[in-house]
Amino acid sequence: MMKDTKTSSTLGEKDALISEAQSLLPDYRVLLYVPNVIGYVRLLLLIVAFIPYISPPYMVIIYSVSIILDGFDGWAARKWNQCSPFGAWMDILIDNAGRGLLWTKVHYLCFLVSVIEWTTHICNHNHGAHWKTIVKNKRIVPPLIAKILSNNFRNPYGVLAIGGLNVLPLWCIGLKYEIFRTHLYFLPVYTPEIGLLVFGFGRILCLLAEIWCIKEHVKGLLINSSKY
Repeated sequence: MMKDTKTSSTLGEKDALISEAQSLLPDYRVLLYVPNVIGYVRLLLLIVAFIPYISPPYMVIIYSVSIILDGFDGWAARKWNQCSPFGAWMDILIDNAGRGLLWTKVHYLCFLVSVIEWTTHICNHNHGAHWKTIVKNKRIVPPLIAKILSNNFRNPYGVLAIGGLNVLPLWCIGLKYEIFRTHLYFLPVYTPEIGLLVFGFGRILCLLAEIWCIKEHVKGLLINSSKY
């Protein structure tokens, strides 16, 4: 009886080790998830949009299609239960790269905006795919930052911040290359200025959240450093 118990225990340990080893193997099927395939299309559109000498209106159209697809990949991930850390990482990588290229088209010094965005990305995703939950659960969150982050940005403050983050560089491109005057002339004449004010305010809200996230991350690094 004791021998059978030992044998069963040994087999159980072996099964556990095999299961653990298998869980450490890359699951390459994730690469073909529908939302990730949409991500590859977005990346291709991004490359095409910023081919040298392409006209600004075409660049804006192609980039806008990429932004629209950004909404579909999240929907597809939820519909087919294909959320993955790889997909979340690639989605933000494409977003940040696209906005960075846009900002440099606006003015070469605007790369500093992209630097802040990448720094925030590094700070937040140090926590993994659930960074938003961890950030919101910090003990002291300023009321304004809490309002921006609440309900996964699905609130007036969050919508303004995300709108400013994603739309402002595109809006600035439209102003710089006079796309509103040449191609969107049917819009009211005050549309460019109103949009600049709204999305500019939203980008300021986003900047406040970014600065707070960076500050909290640096504070955490300093606290952890005291343990060494």
